[in-house]
Formats: sequence, structure tokens, C-alpha cells
Amino acid sequence: MGKDSNWSLQSLIELGVSGLLVILGLVFLFLGVQDYRLRSSSVAAFEAYDRNDSGKVEGFCRDALSVDETYHPARQLLAKILLEQETPDLEAAEKEYRHLVDGGYSGTNAHVGLGVISLLRASREKDPAAASNWIKSARHSFQDAGEDCIEAQIGLAHAALLESLKHGQSLSRGKGLFQKVLSRLHSNETARSSITRDGLVDLYAGLGRAACDPDTYQEEAATWIHTSHYYAPDWILPLVNLVYIDAQRYVTETFDRESLKEERPSRLSLTRVVETMSANSPALKEAHLQRQLAIAYAFARVGDIAEFQGRIRSLRTGLYRDRMEPFRVEAFGLILLIGQEGLESTTLAKYLTKAVEALDRLSKHPDLTDVAERGTVLNNQAVALYRLGVVIEAKNRIRQALNVIQEAIKLDPGNALFKKNLVSIEARVKK
Repeated sequence: MGKDSNWSLQSLIELGVSGLLVILGLVFLFLGVQDYRLRSSSVAAFEAYDRNDSGKVEGFCRDALSVDETYHPARQLLAKILLEQETPDLEAAEKEYRHLVDGGYSGTNAHVGLGVISLLRASREKDPAAASNWIKSARHSFQDAGEDCIEAQIGLAHAALLESLKHGQSLSRGKGLFQKVLSRLHSNETARSSITRDGLVDLYAGLGRAACDPDTYQEEAATWIHTSHYYAPDWILPLVNLVYIDAQRYVTETFDRESLKEERPSRLSLTRVVETMSANSPALKEAHLQRQLAIAYAFARVGDIAEFQGRIRSLRTGLYRDRMEPFRVEAFGLILLIGQEGLESTTLAKYLTKAVEALDRLSKHPDLTDVAERGTVLNNQAVALYRLGVVIEAKNRIRQALNVIQEAIKLDPGNALFKKNLVSIEARVKK
């Protein structure tokens, strides 16, 4: 039989202390692991953000918040990335910013974020009253951030700009507010040191947009947008705006062949930047199409048919082969060339032949579903065929013109212009 076990008070105390130390050790080990997870996830999130890898940013932020849901840096970054992605998740971003504000977070960026969300909702809103309410909500959020917050003042300028755009008013008020912020940055060292890179991007993008007049191209607009793109080369929106501004310039400015030739280096420079980035951005791809069409049409206006058709051909057979716009611009550009005065008969015949081919391609495009537009295209094709037949004395072309104009009239039997052209073509056929 074994010896009796006699436990002294001291032995019991030592055992209890040992057990407590083990438990505390496990607790500290757990806390250490959790602290490591929190720190490593946070660091990884910001590193992924610097690499512009938004998908990984969200995952790392959520991992950090699963350890400590009060960890503000992770929640701020999560809300920011939800808002900055190409298709912003406004509801999810708002939820995160509201969580920060409701939790007593005193930073201004949560209020600024809520203001940006309201502005984005206002920009998407077609109903004027609803858009005005969202703009008012944005102003309240920016005002909650305080007058000392430079990003909030930029937000208020964007609110004024959007309100003017929604109501078709002058953009001068918004431009004045942006200029006021810019002056504050120039004169106040504290303001300069407090503004973030995102704030600078928003400021210069806003100045660029405010400097754009619907009817004229302004050099300062492009300067501001270029500056914005300099501060955030991976942010697409300023570049999209710049491309649209450049497209507008080619539509509104008067060029000659020499000036278009001189612009070739700068034109190629922007094109190369855009083409490398447009594959991952539908908005930039669309802007690029509009700019290329505008440039091509500028060449049509100066009578450079080879450059015009070469550019259009690359669009309708390349990246934009599924779009109707290149086909449409090609047809209208050739009609413009045909309308020039003083063309020799051989040159006119060449232009007419190309116009007939372009109009035929357009008339057969699967997206040409509007009856009125299709009738107009066929009418133009008939006129081009008729004129070509007269110029080269080819009756078969005039008979083709008759068939095409009859097809156009079937689509719009009451069109007076179509009927007038029919009479002229029939009279020529009968000769």
C-alpha cells in the first residue's frame, strides 16, 4: 500500500500559482498571436494598397478587423478601397464610414468619405430633386469635417461644381471655390502640410473639370488634369477627363494639315499612355474611342483622306470592331470630303466610290436598328451612287441608286427628301 499523500498549504499555493502562470502564459501567447495577426494584416493591407492591388487590400483589412473591430486604420482603408474601386460599392463603403462615426471616431476622413459617397449618388441620379438632396447631404458631411479640413473644402467645391452641371449653369462658382483652396495652399504652410495626395488629386481634377467649357477647349483645363494625373498615375478618372478634353479640342479647334502634323508627337504620347491602360478600364477605353474618332474627323476636315480612312480602319477592324461609331464617322467624314468645292472629276469619283462603300458597310451594321437613321443612311448611299454614276457615266450605278432609294422610302414613306431624290434618280434612269 502506498504512502499517504499529505498536501501542505504551501504546496497548494505553489501549485495554484503555477497553474495561474500557465494560464496567463497561454493568454499572453494568444494575445501575442492576435497582436501579430493584427499588425501583419495591417501592414500587408497598406503594402497592397501602395501596389494598387485592391482585391488583396480588402482581404487584409477584414482579417485585421476580425482580430480587433475597433482598429480604425484598417476600417478607414477598407472604406477607402470600397469607394475607390472602378465600380464603387457605395453601400458597403458607407457602412464602414458610419461604423467609424457611430463608434466615436474623431477623424475628419470619415465625414469626407460620406460626403464623397453622397456626391457619387447625386452624379448618378437623373431626378433633379433627388440629385439636389444628395448634394445637400454631401455638403452637410463636408461641413461636419470642419473648416480646417482642406479635403472637406475641396469636397464643397465639387458639390458646387456638380450642382452647376446638373442645372446647366456656369461652372465659374465651382472654379472659384477650387481657386480659393489653391490660394489657401499657396499661402498657408499648415494647409500644405495637412493635405493628402488624394486631396491634391481631387483638387486638380476639379480645377480641370471646372475649366472645361462645353463649347471651347481651354489649355488650363488640360494643365490641371495633367497635374492631377502626375500625383496619382494609377488613378484613371483624371486621365479619362484629360482624354475627353483632348477629344473636345479636336472637334472645336480649327486645324490645317501643318498644325495636325506638328501635333503628332504630343498626340502619340497621350495615345501610348492610354492604350496601355485602357484594357483594364471601360471608362478609359470609351474615352479613347471618342478621342480617336475626333482626331480622325479633324483629318477629314483638312481633306487628308488617307490619314482619315487609315485611322478609322484601325478602329473598326481592331479594338472597336464591335462598335458602330467608327462606321458612322467614316461615312460622315467621306460625305464631308465629297462636299468640297473644286474637286477634279477623278478625285471626286474616288471619294464617291469610298463613300458608297462606307455607307454600305454602315447600312449593314447589326447595331443600326433605328429605322429613321437607317433610312437616312440609305438615302445618302443612293445619292452617292447617283452622283458616282453621273461622274463616271455608269448607268448601272444609277440603277443601283434607284434600288437603294426605293428601300429607303419603304422605311419612311412620307419623307419628302427621299421622294424628291427618287424623282431625280428615276428621271436619270429613263434617259
